[in-house]
Amino acid sequence: MGMQNPLYMHVGIGAPNVRSHEIFYTDIPTSTALKKQQYSDYLTRPALFYTFIPKIVDKFRQYAVRRYRSWDRNYYVFPCGNGNDFCELLKTAINIYDWIIDYERYRDAEKVMEMFNDALTANSVNEMLSKLRNIENEIPTIQIKINEKIYARREALFNRFRRNHEKNKHILEKYFPELLPPRMYAYTHSFMPIAEIADYIQHLGFDEQRASQYAWFLYDHHALIVIPRTSNTIEILINTSVSEKLRIYADSCEENEKFVACKLIATQDDKRVLFIAVIGYDKLTNQRFIHYVSPTLLLRDVETCRHWVLGLTDRYGKPIYNNTELIET
Repeated sequence: MGMQNPLYMHVGIGAPNVRSHEIFYTDIPTSTALKKQQYSDYLTRPALFYTFIPKIVDKFRQYAVRRYRSWDRNYYVFPCGNGNDFCELLKTAINIYDWIIDYERYRDAEKVMEMFNDALTANSVNEMLSKLRNIENEIPTIQIKINEKIYARREALFNRFRRNHEKNKHILEKYFPELLPPRMYAYTHSFMPIAEIADYIQHLGFDEQRASQYAWFLYDHHALIVIPRTSNTIEILINTSVSEKLRIYADSCEENEKFVACKLIATQDDKRVLFIAVIGYDKLTNQRFIHYVSPTLLLRDVETCRHWVLGLTDRYGKPIYNNTELIET
């Protein structure tokens, strides 16, 4: 719970790869606040990436009213309020840098980073804070541009899923008709404990360990497809919060004389991917199978996903072995 108008900010500077930076607010100017945990709004940031924090502290360390050392960190105590803007400066700088890290893959974020680095060259608290606030005012406009790019890319991605699904729909109709449309067992996420979900899965014919693993997968991903050994039918378990929004796409399929395999992509209302799986039918044994694959294989075809299951590729689909002629796939 945050304090109202705390008197001091304690900034603990940690060495890279040793300790993180630590910041908290308190009304106590000594190390007693740290030892007795009498503080609020506690946060940490990795020293390896947030290298600007010690630079700002070192540049304006004359404003610190006390220093101390504890747990391999050097702490500086800065007063807050009464016209002292250092606390607001450091808080604003961290918020901006957090945003930059979240969107660093976008070119627009690089412009913000350039503005941020320029702001850090200011020699006074007021000048640096003024530049940082200008960046804060620019971020909403830049955020809109980034969101437009995200939505456009997402729409293009799901259009691809829909097109591929139409091409492979006939294979689902022939070998996996339960997926068109999917028949689901819905449960209430908020009230049904993991043990009860695992118990239901265990009744489908799975052992206790596998049922527990599936239950946790279902808890994290909100949806799960299983094929009980006893019935060889497809069962879909899903959280009620996403049950009406579930979409299952057959993104890529492969059929030969031995087996049929399809890469399935389960999405929530075409807004986010819940999981990726390879479902198949072994023609020689008349058995169905399903394997969940790494989300990094989202854009790969079913053959690459199948090879990942067999341990022949890394999680990005790159072959691990140079020669796979003697490996039966």
